[in-house]
Amino acid sequence: MGLIDRLAKAVAQQIEKAPSNLPAGSVVMTEQQMRDANAQSTYGAQTPLARNPQLAGIPFGPGTPMLPGAINPLRDDGRANPRRYEYQVAQNINIGTEQKLVPFKTLRGAAEQIDIVRRCIEVLKAKISGLEWDIVIAEDASEKIISEIGGDHTRAMSQARVKFSDEIYRLRTFWENPDRSNGLTFIDWMMMSLEEILVLDAWAIWPQKTVGGDLYGFQILDGSTIKPLLDDRGMRPMAPQAAYQQILYGFPRAEFQANSDDQSADGEFTSDDLSYFIRNRRANSVYGSSPVERCLPLADLYLRRQQWLRAEYTDGVTPEMMLTSDADFGNDPLVMKQYENIINDNLAGQTEQRKRALILPAGLKPQFYEGYGEKFKPALDDYLITSITGHFGVLPTEIGFSAKGGIGASGHQEGEAVAGQAIGVAPLVQWIGKMLTNISYTYLGMPRELELRFMISEVHDNEAAAKKSDLELRGGTKTMNERRSELGLPLLDTPAADQPILVAGNGVFLFTPEGIVNAAAPGAGLASQDAAVDPIADTSQPAQPENVPTEPVQNVEMPDYEKAGVPSKSEVKDALSRLAILPNEAAEHPVSDDPDKLANSVESPWPIAETVGGNYIVDPDVWTKAKLTLINIKELYGTNYGLNRENVAKHIESMGQALTEYRGYPLVYNDGEKNIIIDGHHRLFAMWLLGMDQAPVWLGTPDMAKQASAEVKAFLKWAKKGGANRRDFEFKALDSIVAEALNRCAFDGDMETARSLAKAYLT
Repeated sequence: MGLIDRLAKAVAQQIEKAPSNLPAGSVVMTEQQMRDANAQSTYGAQTPLARNPQLAGIPFGPGTPMLPGAINPLRDDGRANPRRYEYQVAQNINIGTEQKLVPFKTLRGAAEQIDIVRRCIEVLKAKISGLEWDIVIAEDASEKIISEIGGDHTRAMSQARVKFSDEIYRLRTFWENPDRSNGLTFIDWMMMSLEEILVLDAWAIWPQKTVGGDLYGFQILDGSTIKPLLDDRGMRPMAPQAAYQQILYGFPRAEFQANSDDQSADGEFTSDDLSYFIRNRRANSVYGSSPVERCLPLADLYLRRQQWLRAEYTDGVTPEMMLTSDADFGNDPLVMKQYENIINDNLAGQTEQRKRALILPAGLKPQFYEGYGEKFKPALDDYLITSITGHFGVLPTEIGFSAKGGIGASGHQEGEAVAGQAIGVAPLVQWIGKMLTNISYTYLGMPRELELRFMISEVHDNEAAAKKSDLELRGGTKTMNERRSELGLPLLDTPAADQPILVAGNGVFLFTPEGIVNAAAPGAGLASQDAAVDPIADTSQPAQPENVPTEPVQNVEMPDYEKAGVPSKSEVKDALSRLAILPNEAAEHPVSDDPDKLANSVESPWPIAETVGGNYIVDPDVWTKAKLTLINIKELYGTNYGLNRENVAKHIESMGQALTEYRGYPLVYNDGEKNIIIDGHHRLFAMWLLGMDQAPVWLGTPDMAKQASAEVKAFLKWAKKGGANRRDFEFKALDSIVAEALNRCAFDGDMETARSLAKAYLT
């Protein structure tokens, strides 16, 4: 008889002995009935998957896997579904929400008491709550809209805005005051929401209904009072089961079900629904990890640093100078105190006396504490401040710490601002917009073609942005109406505004369904255009046959179509003539030992950058972040001493365009001082000979973070060899604060601290 059988028999005997003690209506089970119920249980041994029978007999092998014992209900195939993680037994029964590694009360206290953490929170709240927002057409719904409305993308989206104008107005009106019962505007409501997101990473929103059953507003609940519940697999229970409980005064006081994400149920909800959002979700916990929680170790060190500085001024005992004496003062501390008073009284507060020479009695030697000033250097403080603000995506300058000066400081700060926007504000705002869009679908019945979007103001150079927009228009990447749509301007009705244009040299060409059309030709851009105009074709009028009557010549000035297009035949001929008289490559830098190839070469017009074995080494990752930029052709540096004359001629005849597929723009690398041609010498030389001053290129720049990491590794090797005894290590890409701290540690011989700091930076 097994353990379960003996237990069933004992329980049955006890029930039979005292049936009168059972509550009214209770059903008594016999021993056999209990055994039958246990036999129907779907827990315990499950149907295993196949095993390799040879594993057991292999010497020193891994062994045959153990048979699993199911702790979840079995499926029809005899196996159980997995759990998300090993949650705490009886987790739903444990009262309270303080099951986190860092309790919510600790996070609230840190956010309130640590000044730098509070400033980071307030900066983010001010930046995000002040952003413009709107109900717009969702980008991923464009294909559906085009199929329903028709037309091109730009006009279809414009017509969709008109179609959903009433819905957009209704939704905007609601979100301008999302919590009417508490009188909260959108800014007030967002400030409360951001506090929950940044401090707790627990954003609880309860939909308040009107008497008629409509949505009256969204009320934000204290996320620290909401306890997420689990099903048997560690997942969120699905409606109508309870998914959340509100714990107040040590006991569950309310419970809620999770809202449905089914599109067919949009706009349908009950007062039992609750939206509980976590931004930083993890598979091993039902709770998130907020920026405040992630920065707590560094914030604790920051507090202790402040405490040490305060104690140094109030309770410090280390003087700047001490005197050692050969005398024992008769072992009388009062005599020694009298000597101290004489010297201190003579110098204390006497600036002039301290500047004069002083003769000390024999046996007195001054000693200065050299390491005293090192404690007050800002390297550690800068590291702590930068690290803490980095968890929030905030710049140290935004919370009141002045930026470092020096050469390139302005550009470095601009780069930090762009990085802070990309790491801190943009991802958080995008996530918040998605969550608000989802609850608008669920509770407000918003059409799925719409979304709530924040208008993030990009940090960029206005001149560079204008050049980029100009390149996109001139290169045919965007049409005029697409650009006007981005700027919120009304669309133009002319057909040419919906056609890409190409500006080449002095000519403008339209890409129409009929082909490439010269914009200067009569009727260009019209739907009735019969044939495309060849950009290179001779557009001069044919001569009239002799003895044919002609109309009287009127005094009308006709446009010169020859000069209106891309480089004309005459300009191409001029460029080819210039190419023909240019010298071959210099003899000291031959292209090849082949005389024919040498005779077909032409000297490069640019100064040559230093190369390694004829190649200029560039990290391939540079081109993944390259930007399309307009550069001056004559200010470039080349990497080839000689070019192929025939290739240059072919590019001239194609007006400087690429001859190879997917190579539309040259590649140029900026090393911080000059722009170096990596690919596209022949194209750029052809443009130069055609009289073009500027050209669009893919401009790549160094990855400063990658270079800085390489410098830190090189520093550790350099310091290990004893280089710190002779000079400081020269850092070029590493932040000056970290560089100064590393050099100082190496100079003092404190390599343990240097390695720790380097390891912290590299990780």
